[in-house]
Amino acid sequence: NVEDISIPIIYEDENLLVIDKPQGILTHAKGDHTNEATVATWLAKHLDKLPATNRDGIVHRLDRATSGVMVLAKSEETQRFL
Repeated sequence: NVEDISIPIIYEDENLLVIDKPQGILTHAKGDHTNEATVATWLAKHLDKLPATNRDGIVHRLDRATSGVMVLAKSEETQRFL
């Protein structure tokens, strides 16, 4: 089980989310087998879907030590477009 984390949402519409990623949180898992909470696991829970990969919805990344604004896709179509 992956722990729940809180990530502030700056903007949301039917296609994307814009978040303020806190420092100390990974954007996506380092590998397939991890229980660490990431932006990708938070997104999967926020959208009530299971990710096909550990990077679904991730358009770009910020390092663990970096905080900042991230754009996340809410569908495969939006992810391909971005």
